[in-house]
Amino acid sequence: MEIADNPPATATAPHIQLANPKTSEPQKTSSGEQPHVASEKTNQARMQDLKNAEQAEQMAKVEKKKAEAIHQRRRAAASDRHRRYAERKARQEAASEQQAQEQRHQEERQALNKQAGPFGLLAFGDGIEVPSQASFFGN
Repeated sequence: MEIADNPPATATAPHIQLANPKTSEPQKTSSGEQPHVASEKTNQARMQDLKNAEQAEQMAKVEKKKAEAIHQRRRAAASDRHRRYAERKARQEAASEQQAQEQRHQEERQALNKQAGPFGLLAFGDGIEVPSQASFFGN
């Protein structure tokens, strides 16, 4: 009794393959597309991604320019505020100095008036000199 090299299952295997033809065919890409159509869609998707990246980059540049402009305006406003403050302070200091000078002149005049006595005369020159007491006796 000789055992057959081929079991009975192998005899039916080609018959089973014919019943299920999808297992022998290569798998198709999504929804029956051809490979060149799929690569075209992939290229389109890549191009769209590049386009989106470029747009995002442009938007970032625009936003950066806006931020820089805002920063410049703020710096200019701060500089302007400082300039106005410095001008106001300088005017106040000048007015204060003028007031102090007038006060000193007033005090000098009062001191000279006290020296001259109640009936004394003061001689005023051209405004550069301090007033001096004049006397009737030619001193």
